[in-house]
Amino acid sequence: MRLRHFDYIKLVKESFKKKLKHNQLSPLLAHSTPGNIRLECAHVYEERAEKKDEPMLRSYFGPGEPGRKYLKTIQEFDVNKLKTLDKYLKSGGKEGISDRSLDLLAWLIDFPHRPFRHDNDVILSDEEMALLGNVEDSQHGDIATANAEAKSIFTEEVKPSITNKVAEEQKVPGTNSLLKKGVKRAAVILGIGVIGWAGYSIMVKEKECMYWTGDHYEKVDCKEKRNGKVILPVDEDQLAIRKITREDSIKERHIGQLYYIKYDNDIQYYTQKGKYPEDHKRELQKLSRHIFDKDSNNRRLPENNLP
Repeated sequence: MRLRHFDYIKLVKESFKKKLKHNQLSPLLAHSTPGNIRLECAHVYEERAEKKDEPMLRSYFGPGEPGRKYLKTIQEFDVNKLKTLDKYLKSGGKEGISDRSLDLLAWLIDFPHRPFRHDNDVILSDEEMALLGNVEDSQHGDIATANAEAKSIFTEEVKPSITNKVAEEQKVPGTNSLLKKGVKRAAVILGIGVIGWAGYSIMVKEKECMYWTGDHYEKVDCKEKRNGKVILPVDEDQLAIRKITREDSIKERHIGQLYYIKYDNDIQYYTQKGKYPEDHKRELQKLSRHIFDKDSNNRRLPENNLP
C-alpha cells in the first residue's frame, strides 16, 4: 500500500517508542546526548550504509566526500545541530520533531519503510496495519455491526412475515404489527449505519487539508486555524512541493529539473512543478538556462541541500 506522509510519521514515532519500551535502542540513543547521537550516526553508517539513505544523509549532514562517502562528514558535524533530536529522544517521543530529524531517526532505528516517497508502495505488518487502522477499523466495525443486525432483522422477521401470506390473508392477529415492527426496526438500524458512515466520511474529509508553512505543505484538520494561513484541500501533487531555501546550492545540472517563479523581482526556486504556493493563480515554471544565467546568486557557495 502507499503510505500517506502522516502515516509514515506515525509509524516512525511508534517504532521508536516500541524500541524504547523494550530496551531495543542502542546505548548511545537510550542515553542520548548530541555527541552520542553523532557517534551513533557514525557507527550506523559504518555498519549499514545503504544507497537509499544517501539523499537523507546529504540533506542533513551536507555533501559527502568523493565516492558518496559520508563518514568524515558525520564525524565533523556540529553536534549543536542535533539538540532537537536529542530533546525528542530524552522526552520518549513526547516533544515535537521536524521532518528532517524524523528522517534521521528513521535511519538510526533502521525503520524498514524509509525513506518516505509519495509513490512508494510498501508492505505493512499486521501490527502496523492495526496501528494505522485503529480509528478507521472501529468506525467501520460499528457501521458493519449495524448493517449486519439490520440484515438479520430482515431475514428473521420481515421476510417470514411477508412470505406468510396465508396468515396475512386470514388476518391472523399480530402478523401485520410484526411486519411493521420489523421494517421500522430495520429502517432505524440502517439509518444509524448510514449516519455513522456519513459521519466517518466527514471526519476523514475534515482532516484532509493542508497549509503552506513557508517552505513546504503540512497536513492539518480542515477546521484548524494556523495564524492567518490559508487552509486548502489536500492535493497530493502540490503537497510534495518544497521551496529551496539555499539558492546558492543550485547548480548547472539542475537546469530543467527544478522550477522557479519571479516574485517582487526575486527568483524563488522549488523542487517540482505545480501552483505557486503563495498564489495559486500562478504556475511554477521549469528552470531554464536563461534564468539560471540571469540569477547570479545561485553559484556562490558549495551545494548543500539538493539531491
